[in-house]
Amino acid sequence: MTMGWKIAVSLLVMTSGVLCQPMPGAPKDANMNDRDVKDALRYAVSEYNKETNDYHRVLVNVVKAQEQVVAGTLYKFTVKMVKVPCDNRGENTVNHHHCNPEDSKPYLCNFDVWTQPWLNKRSFKSACEE
Repeated sequence: MTMGWKIAVSLLVMTSGVLCQPMPGAPKDANMNDRDVKDALRYAVSEYNKETNDYHRVLVNVVKAQEQVVAGTLYKFTVKMVKVPCDNRGENTVNHHHCNPEDSKPYLCNFDVWTQPWLNKRSFKSACEE
């Protein structure tokens, strides 16, 4: 191998790791074990339940979670939720024996939570396919 090829191969190997990394500021998969990610998801579910005026919504599972640094942190969640006939205090409002999330049909929601901790500020947006 000539010296030119060795340099070219070395540069390719060195830059290939860089090229596979997400760009700064680009969305990346969030670690669901991270305390801030868990807090953002809890906040999203709580705010979503405040928006509803009929049944309590319960998180079934997280389909996708991403975070992005944008003048704070933007968390984007795609989650499966179910509607249960209990109010937000967990008391049954429809049928005393029917307060089980497994009895309800799951649906998808997209939650965006934008945090700016240094300003003690959070905002929430939801879009669901009930």
